[in-house]
Amino acid sequence: MKVWRALLAGIVAGLAVASPASAHPQDAPGASDYRTTVTGISPALPGLTIRTADAGASLELRYDGPATVEVLGYSGEPYLSVGPGGVRQNTRSPASYLNETLRGGTEGGDAGAAPEWKLLSSTPVVRWHDHRAHWMGPQPPITVREPDRPHRLREWSIPLREGVREFRVTGTLDWAPRPGTWGWWGGVVLLGLGVAVLGGWRVGSPGASAGSRPDPWAALVRRGWFVAPLLGVLAGGLSLFDSVGRVLDAGTFQREDLWGFAAGGAMLAAAGYALLRRPAADFALGLGGAALALLCGFSRAAVFQHAIAPVPWNGLYARICVAACLGVGLGLAAAAAHRLRRAAPAD
Repeated sequence: MKVWRALLAGIVAGLAVASPASAHPQDAPGASDYRTTVTGISPALPGLTIRTADAGASLELRYDGPATVEVLGYSGEPYLSVGPGGVRQNTRSPASYLNETLRGGTEGGDAGAAPEWKLLSSTPVVRWHDHRAHWMGPQPPITVREPDRPHRLREWSIPLREGVREFRVTGTLDWAPRPGTWGWWGGVVLLGLGVAVLGGWRVGSPGASAGSRPDPWAALVRRGWFVAPLLGVLAGGLSLFDSVGRVLDAGTFQREDLWGFAAGGAMLAAAGYALLRRPAADFALGLGGAALALLCGFSRAAVFQHAIAPVPWNGLYARICVAACLGVGLGLAAAAAHRLRRAAPAD
């Protein structure tokens, strides 16, 4: 146990150290229909990397070289400075105001004024909304006339500067077809019903006499209640996998991620408790299932409506994880409630 605690503490500390400075408040979407892709840095600069984050809503730049790299704003003015001394933001850059929110902030600053730098972090990594690289409108563009196939919306570039040398980060912005929302919700319902029936439904009276014919359904249910915790282990593992992906994409822990890890861990603990046939296992498994469905299912259900999930891999895996958390979690909660009700003494 001490080893696992030390490992967990090391992971948390490592992510805390590597957390990027944010040049804007956190308003990342739960999912998106727009795929932002970084295609390259021209010319290449050793130690400089850039990636998308927050389901494509943000860019994250890291520079581990000896010099200082500046991200230029919309008028070519210095906006961000990343180097050995950390990350600084030019508070007189209009981009500092326009990038405050995902949909565009207020106007302000003066692109022609001398920079006034504000230290954001001592770590040379920064994340910001750049409106050149993502879609700002509340509605899809009119060019998306066939929503069932991808559409290239534009190619984008962002200028960088290191001393007198200029660089460009280039990329593409695409519309990604939305998943079949109702199909995923239908799968959740079927999975939940299956787990509920497998784990909790009893056919026949539990108090049948010894001379009565054996009920094959009762034997199936007894075996089913053993399988149900195993499904809880699977769903709990998938919830942790999805939570890890969200932390990797964000580069730091958010409150909802902590709740997701707690729910996944609680589900694994409750399933193990039930597999050991401990007292009050039904209650523990039902409570764990409800927490899993709420904190790792409903709270992340936006991935059923949008193609791009806030994870560093294909959104399909995020949808599978969320569907498993919802279906198994709700099914276990319903099964446990049924078993507890049947086991309760009559008044």
